[in-house]
Amino acid sequence: MDDKDPGLVAICGDWHGNARWGREVIKQISTLLPIWQKKIILQAGDFGVWDPPGEVKVKFPSWSNRFLFEEAVRDSYLTEIENALAHANAELWFIDGNHEDHPLLAELTRDSPWITPHIKHLSRGSRWEWHGKKWLALGGAVSVDKNLRVAGISWHPEEAITQEQKEKVIREGKADVLLSHDAPAWVPLNLNPDIPKAWLPQIPFAEAHRKLMSEICESVQPSWIFHGHYHIPANQFLSVPWGECRVVSLDMNGETGNWGLLNLESMTWEKLQPPLLAESMSTQILVIAEILPLKLTVAGAQPFQLPGLNLRCLPQAGTSMRKHPCHPGNQGHPQPPQQARGPGRGIPDHPPVLVRAMPDQVRPTAGEKRGTGDYCMENETSPRV
Repeated sequence: MDDKDPGLVAICGDWHGNARWGREVIKQISTLLPIWQKKIILQAGDFGVWDPPGEVKVKFPSWSNRFLFEEAVRDSYLTEIENALAHANAELWFIDGNHEDHPLLAELTRDSPWITPHIKHLSRGSRWEWHGKKWLALGGAVSVDKNLRVAGISWHPEEAITQEQKEKVIREGKADVLLSHDAPAWVPLNLNPDIPKAWLPQIPFAEAHRKLMSEICESVQPSWIFHGHYHIPANQFLSVPWGECRVVSLDMNGETGNWGLLNLESMTWEKLQPPLLAESMSTQILVIAEILPLKLTVAGAQPFQLPGLNLRCLPQAGTSMRKHPCHPGNQGHPQPPQQARGPGRGIPDHPPVLVRAMPDQVRPTAGEKRGTGDYCMENETSPRV
């Protein structure tokens, strides 16, 4: 074990180049990670590499003539994320998903995996060790919507793991933790059966890619897998030939389950709700300030009394209200904010924002089925493609 190994890291699912979401997540994560360690955010693919760092030109409808477009210059997505990370004194390590500009990514990482001073690309097969556990990064997946995209522009053939990459990963041996974009075929996914017709021709290729992931896992034998791609939050303990594997499926930007915190020493996972945007929080407090008394807890502060409405009954900005099959009436339950828990959390590097912490996944009891996804966090698998 290296004394410099971080004790706590954040792991995020797909961001799809959404700079606003990325900035807010980075801001909130930076208040939860201890200041005495290196702040590291792992990102599980579809990060959003479409433009190089720097400025980009954007077109928007003219105010004077809706049939004309005007041009403006703004910071690219990578520059906005880099600035947020620099302000938070944090690093982001990402794997590539299927929705990236892979030729551009290869060009940006030709001399170094660091695209910017705080953004690092973990190429397929990258390995490292934290607290005696070996980590493996393995990006790549198949775009089932590629028939709606333009080859070489909005999708690229480099998106999928190649046979050569697979063989290299297997050759280099076992790993304890796998950070991947795609999931093995044996991981249950509550996918929406109503698949768009335009996607159907690519489904066999996507299934073949998942089988390839299974072959890799049979050789690498991970005990933990964190993956994105499917935009479905789940947290499962699965029986596998080499023992037990915990699989955390991460949702996309803007949704509950997009990110959480992992204690690297105990390997305990805490899924958090999406951040409540600061401007939304301010507006809400002003609106409800004269209704009912309410206790709010803010990251990095003690509970304080504030007139307001019981947030258990009030949907929050960023709270997913998608239906959950386990709740009465098939309704989601927004939860009240809680104080950030755990060592080193609540250190305000930025103005505090509300944190709604979720408890760690409880292991299934003897009477529960294993390997089906039925014992996920509150049975939280949201059917959505």
